[in-house]
Parts: sequence; C-alpha cells; structure tokens
Amino acid sequence: MAGTVWKPISDDVHVASIGAIGVAPSNPKIIYFGTGDVSEVGGSVNQGDGVYKSTDGGRTWQHTGLEDSWHIGALWIDLRNPDIVVVAALGKDVLS
Repeated sequence: MAGTVWKPISDDVHVASIGAIGVAPSNPKIIYFGTGDVSEVGGSVNQGDGVYKSTDGGRTWQHTGLEDSWHIGALWIDLRNPDIVVVAALGKDVLS
C-alpha cells in the first residue's frame, strides 16, 4: 500500500509522547523508541521514561532503560549490531 495504511504499534505502551524512533538497519523487526519530546510546539513539553525496544516488529515492547532521561530527541542504531544504540537524552537534575 506504499504507506497509505497505518497500524498503531505502540498503543500498549503508556507514555505521553515519543521523541525518537529507529529501525535497525540489520534487522527491520528490531525497533527502538525514546520517550518524551524536546520540542516546544505550543509551549508543551512531555516527559518520558526512557527507551523501549521491540524485537518482533512492534507486536510487543520491553522497557530497556534510561528511565531518568525525561526527553529523548534522537537515537542511532549501529549498522551491524542492533544491540548498540546511541541516545541523545536530557534528564532530570540529580544534583539538587
């Protein structure tokens, strides 16, 4: 259908927003998304709780960490090893 039909794949994950999403170049069934956003569209910024991963094309999701990073704006998945992911994230102030 060339993108004319969409099916939601993350409705079971209860987060306010997704700031970044990536599909592993070496295996398209592996998908990551980072929660929270970093845009200031309309003055609203939503807090997330880290990174989620699916190994079955989005049917199921696992929380993989970075729960203290509230806003993830980008992520990059290694070309050959989908277990290596670089995440651009902002977190809460832990020094207060």
